[in-house]
Amino acid sequence: MIDRIKKNKKILTGLALFMVLALLLIAIHSWDEDTIKSMLKDKVTFVNLPNDDEEMLATIPKSAKLIANYSGRQNTIFFTYNGRIYCYDKAQKLSSDIPFDNGYEKIKDIYLSPAKSRIFVVLDMGTRATNYVCDGQQLWVINTLNRQTRKLFEGFRVEKRKGCIVVGKADYCCNSKAPFEQRRWKCRNHYFDFTGKIIWCMDDYEIMEKDYNN
Repeated sequence: MIDRIKKNKKILTGLALFMVLALLLIAIHSWDEDTIKSMLKDKVTFVNLPNDDEEMLATIPKSAKLIANYSGRQNTIFFTYNGRIYCYDKAQKLSSDIPFDNGYEKIKDIYLSPAKSRIFVVLDMGTRATNYVCDGQQLWVINTLNRQTRKLFEGFRVEKRKGCIVVGKADYCCNSKAPFEQRRWKCRNHYFDFTGKIIWCMDDYEIMEKDYNN
């Protein structure tokens, strides 16, 4: 009798696990693109462009990578190609370059705001920087509604954290007359929310200039 009860419990447990797994698979299958993207906490994961629009495919290169696909008011597709960012207007069926002033060496990172109304772009200035610890990386924001770009800040490091984007910037050299290998810089972190507004500036610390020499 006891063995029969144990056997029935095992069967019921197995059935319960099977039902949970089946429900989970159904839920995952029903997720749309925005739901999946909202689960990406750090960087944009590039995927292939939709292939059901022949006119769009004739305009956008096959090797382009999707950043975001909007319907409604935006009605656009933002994508990268050959180290630049473009916007495809679905109504006009035209692609246009998203401009960033003064050029850059490469696009380092791209982040989407939680509401997906803004695209944050981290540009690596490389040899164009005056001093990498001061302006080696730039943080820009693209408003997806009007496609306007704006530079938010610059520094030696840009990273996305929970609820904000942080830019580390060197303020001044502690020993400017010392050899390059020994020069130390006082730095602070500048915190931006996902509308592009600065929240605060804090976290005083030091870095060695040689560690960020590009």
